[in-house]
Amino acid sequence: MFKGVSMPRGPSRAPQWRQRFSAKSEQVASAALVCLVFAGPVSRALFNLSALVLVVAWLLAGRYRERLASAWTNPIAAPALVLFGVILVGMLLSQAPWHLKWEHFRVYCKLPFLLVMISLLQSPQWRERAWAAFFLAMGLTLASTYLNVFLSLPWSRTSNDGLGQDHSVFVDYIVQGVISSVFVGVALQKLKEAPAPRLRWLWGGLALVTAFSIFFLLMGRTGPLTLASVLVVYGYLLLPPQRRWLGVLCVPVVLALLVYASPLLRARVVLGYSEFLTATSADPQSSIGIRWQTGQVALRMFLDSPLWGQGTGAYHVFAARHFGHCDATCFHPHNQYLFFAAEHGVIGLLAYGYLLFAIFRVARQAAGQGNFSMMAFFAVLVVDGLFNAPLWYRMESYFFYPMIALFMAEWGSRWAPRVPRGLPASAATSPSARNPLP
Repeated sequence: MFKGVSMPRGPSRAPQWRQRFSAKSEQVASAALVCLVFAGPVSRALFNLSALVLVVAWLLAGRYRERLASAWTNPIAAPALVLFGVILVGMLLSQAPWHLKWEHFRVYCKLPFLLVMISLLQSPQWRERAWAAFFLAMGLTLASTYLNVFLSLPWSRTSNDGLGQDHSVFVDYIVQGVISSVFVGVALQKLKEAPAPRLRWLWGGLALVTAFSIFFLLMGRTGPLTLASVLVVYGYLLLPPQRRWLGVLCVPVVLALLVYASPLLRARVVLGYSEFLTATSADPQSSIGIRWQTGQVALRMFLDSPLWGQGTGAYHVFAARHFGHCDATCFHPHNQYLFFAAEHGVIGLLAYGYLLFAIFRVARQAAGQGNFSMMAFFAVLVVDGLFNAPLWYRMESYFFYPMIALFMAEWGSRWAPRVPRGLPASAATSPSARNPLP
């Protein structure tokens, strides 16, 4: 009928449909990431469910190269992939059973997952929602901790009425103390930036009641140490150069006074001293004793193979052989540095140091712009690694990986390399000298 007449073709609907589907999937993935940040301090089940939804939605959204472009330029990208590569190589070298290797793979696959989270946090709007989710989780934790003094809450892991008892709620007292220390660091930054007196009272009050809970409502000894590291950071960065070290030296004095004022912590410190005296017994059952003995096992593993270590998952095998049981001794040596040294040797330690340095240099730039919260977070991560395994232990890793992504997405995109000598200062802020925002 219309022979010889070419009808103009309209725009293809398939690409538009795919674009809409991709945009909706990315929104679902971003919302799941916000839930992930909320779940870190409060719920393992919600974290796993949110992670599953996030991964599926992110994969369905497609456009991987385009969406990962901003994450590739983030300073954490290369260190995270290098450390994960070391762990993969360790799986080939290790004599551990494959189910142990798989367990480590499941935990450390959060390292490349950092890039996925950072790619979803490029929008300031989603970063603000993620921070709001963290504040909401900590508000719920704090309210439940204080209510737990007077009431037996059905969602609380403890039901100890009255002061002088442990009142940890969603996670154990060690993890809650560490997470609360990070929250104090963020609250102090909010206090510093608050434009109105009411906001300053709000954030100052939240920092104070959180610090009080660490010392008087939790029985962990790690929490006060990580909180002390936060106070050292703020004392050093806020005070004039001539008074910095005086402020830093005041922190352990204040820490000692608060420990003495807290019956719960004072009893724990006295107990820790008695545990240390018996730490070298053949079969320690105390907190200090277990850490001492597991540290010795990890150190011997490192000295036997100092370059590449014993391989991924090997610590469990060596610890089970040494202790003859795995009640609380075979999972990790309660020290992230010794853990990497034992299983991955000097190579693993250097890879982990590379990761920490990437976080530190961005935190240093943030501090130079007046934001000290990331440096406080870095200090907590470093100190906690001396007594626990924050990148491996489940509940701690559920908190630390999303927070690393959130801090690095917030400040890593603003990373500007040092201006070479002889170039004008404006070169540091030129589009070619900094990581581009999407």
